Amino acid sequence: MKQTKNNLSIIAFFLLLLTFSLTVNINNISAKTPNKWKNAKTFSKIINGSTFKGKMNESDKTCWITDISIGSNKDKTFKVPGKIDGMKVVELGGMETEDFSANMFGIIAEIAHGCSASDETTNHITKIILPDSIYKIYYTSFSGLNIKSINLPKNLKELEGCTFYGCNKLTKVNISTKLKKIAGDCFNRCPKLKTINISKNNKYLKIKNKCIIDKKGNLIVIFNKSKKIVVPKGVKYLTPCVFERLKCTSVTLPSTLKNIYCSGLNSYTIKKVKLSKNNKYLKRDKQTIYRTKDKSLAVIICPKGGTYKMSNHVKKMVDDYSVIAGSDDGVDWEPGRFDDAVLSKNLKTSTLHGFGWDACCHKVTFTAKKPPVLSGSEDGFTPIPIFREIAVPKESIKLYKKWYKRYDALNYVDKWYKI
Repeated sequence: MKQTKNNLSIIAFFLLLLTFSLTVNINNISAKTPNKWKNAKTFSKIINGSTFKGKMNESDKTCWITDISIGSNKDKTFKVPGKIDGMKVVELGGMETEDFSANMFGIIAEIAHGCSASDETTNHITKIILPDSIYKIYYTSFSGLNIKSINLPKNLKELEGCTFYGCNKLTKVNISTKLKKIAGDCFNRCPKLKTINISKNNKYLKIKNKCIIDKKGNLIVIFNKSKKIVVPKGVKYLTPCVFERLKCTSVTLPSTLKNIYCSGLNSYTIKKVKLSKNNKYLKRDKQTIYRTKDKSLAVIICPKGGTYKMSNHVKKMVDDYSVIAGSDDGVDWEPGRFDDAVLSKNLKTSTLHGFGWDACCHKVTFTAKKPPVLSGSEDGFTPIPIFREIAVPKESIKLYKKWYKRYDALNYVDKWYKI
């Protein structure tokens, strides 16, 4: 019975986590219709046997294609028109269901479950021709397609997240002069992608060591298939998800690196992490990388699983942290995990999602005499570790139980321990 209860507790926690993850994913795509299109009329137009749907803005004679039905068309090359009823096509994709997004052909991509939008109705398409008028391509627009290479539009300014997610045959991408923004997970699960060319006239992006870096020093895409990744000197920030689903086992971080954004170094394959000793912004102490300015947790390093021991230099937990830990199921869409976590004795504060701890499966040990002060609030969200065993200093157990009761979480602790 006890084991069954524990198993149910863990399952319940991950269902809650999955619900939160899906909410984050949907909010990150085109959940809010841009102002430009709020009062635009919808259209449905058949061109060469394919049905194009979307919105038209008559004030500036532009249109946004949200999804396409190809019908019985079996041509290997699919061409997106530059104009529909005289309206210039400027945006592509962005179709959503209640829970998931879709590619440009309306095929659902379940990123949270590791499923691309691959479908037999579009498997014959190996080439997409896009008009140069397009300046924005939305989340998962090309997901699951069998395209081998693509020339992105000359006027393209933005590629949203997971645009090419699961394009297993994609080998080459050509980027023109105006592209400014690329989401870090834009090319996730593109195992054959070896070449990305950026126009020499592009003022916003550059390539170094098969890494795409913007002019602010953000490392936004890595298409280096090497087992050892050396982040180029000059990189100042690792953007969210930039290391996710890479198969590298070693990473070297430069002295210029100022910050690692949320999930920026997430990995279940990395075994070795080397941080330059000359880095003034980040420091490593055994299993922890922390920020020197506010002593906040930046990276959990626990590649073998087991127990993670947080550095006592850490005084603050924030939403922006990464986890390097072995996956217990071997699938690349699940986070790496470890069994137990021992927190810093100097931990003072935590933000709302600082205790996400989706990676810690079993037991959390608090070593500070007082619970940390929490900032922020969110209806229906418990901001402290639940559905786990909790260990605290024996002289402080009443204080910690009172803390858990304050957040209606006392009944969701599997077992209490005194240390």
